[in-house]
Amino acid sequence: MFCDFKECNECCCVHKPALFSELSTEEKELLFAQRREVVYKPGEVIFKQGASMTHIGCNKDGIVKMVAEAPNGMNILLRLISPGELFGGMGLYIDETNQTSTVALTQVKICLIPVDSFKTILEKNHKVALELIKRINSHAVNSKNKTLELTTQSMYGRVSSLLLYLSKSIYNSNEFESNLSRQDMADLTAMAKESLIRVFKELKDSNIISIDRNFIKIIDENRLIRFTLN
Repeated sequence: MFCDFKECNECCCVHKPALFSELSTEEKELLFAQRREVVYKPGEVIFKQGASMTHIGCNKDGIVKMVAEAPNGMNILLRLISPGELFGGMGLYIDETNQTSTVALTQVKICLIPVDSFKTILEKNHKVALELIKRINSHAVNSKNKTLELTTQSMYGRVSSLLLYLSKSIYNSNEFESNLSRQDMADLTAMAKESLIRVFKELKDSNIISIDRNFIKIIDENRLIRFTLN
C-alpha cells in the first residue's frame, strides 16, 4: 500500500463521479483538501467490514470487489467497483461502520475522502444529496435484479449473465482477460466452483465462448442472451 497526500480543489480522475459535478468551488476545496491518494495491491483490504467508517472511497483506477462476510466464515461477492465509482458509505447514517469489506482485485488507485467532509457537503448541497440518492436507488435496483437472477435462472443463465456483465460493464469488450478467480466467479453466481467450471466447459464445447485460463472470448452473444431468459 502506498499513500500520498495531495491537496487539490478539483477532481483529477479520468472517470469522475456524477456527484462531483454538482459541487461549487468552495465545496470542492472542502471535500478534496484532506483527501489521500492510496495505491493498493491485489488482495489488499481497503475497508474492513465492521470497522469504523472514517473515509469514503473513490475508485480512480483498477477494479475493487465488494464482499459481505457471513458469521460462518463464508464470503459473498456482491459486486465489482469500476473506476469513477464511489464506495464505502453504506452505513453512513446508520452506525457509521463499514457494512461490507472492499478488497483490491487488481492494483487500484483510490482517493480517500474523510467522512466528516462528505457529510458536510451532503447536508449543505441538496443536488449532491439527490445524486447520492440516485446512486443508492440504482444499486438497490441492481441488487433486486441480481437476486431474481440467482433465484430463477438456470446455471447456464447465471454464468451467461456473469459473462455479459463482465464484457459490457467491466472490460467493455467481448474479449477480455479476467482478473477474477474461478472462486470469485462462482461467488458472483452463487454456484459451487466445480459447477461453474463444468458450465464453462460446456459453453466452450458448444462454441459459444472460447476460454484459455483467464482469457475469455464471447463467440455467440445471442445464445448467451437466450440462456439468461431461461
